[in-house]
Amino acid sequence: PIPSFCLATGADLDLYAGYVSLDSLLYEDYQVIVGARYEDFDQTVNTFSLEGAQERDVAELDDSTVLPSLAFNWILTDQQQLRFAASKTVSRPDFKELSNAVFYDPNFNIRVRGNPNLETSDDTNYDARYEYYWDDRDSFSVAGFYKDLSQPIERVIVTGSGTAGNT
Repeated sequence: PIPSFCLATGADLDLYAGYVSLDSLLYEDYQVIVGARYEDFDQTVNTFSLEGAQERDVAELDDSTVLPSLAFNWILTDQQQLRFAASKTVSRPDFKELSNAVFYDPNFNIRVRGNPNLETSDDTNYDARYEYYWDDRDSFSVAGFYKDLSQPIERVIVTGSGTAGNT
């Protein structure tokens, strides 16, 4: 059960990461960039209830992941390029979002409670861009992108009477 009001007592975040990449020019017209990032992530938020027995509530998010990336650049002429890229990224909740504590949001003038059951969202990104260079300072580009979020973190409103509607 989620207490009606909690107080945050501490938080910890450890992130260890490494990145490798290979950048290669093929036949003077094509550039391929391949990379991968490894992340070992551990986030802990400690709260306790201000009601009843004041039990501890610990929320933890612990994951390790490999995030690959691939980019391809096609040099059409000295003035034009086409660029394509795809990558994996992650979205993680911040301390407030993962905490079971209630916080005041001054932008919306409401109390907000986090969700200790949130998980990391595995995201996929795609980009495409055309570039035209008139000279070293002036250019024109058109770009598009698409991002797929597997588990986006969204704010929800819990309806209720009295102060319950503000959490």
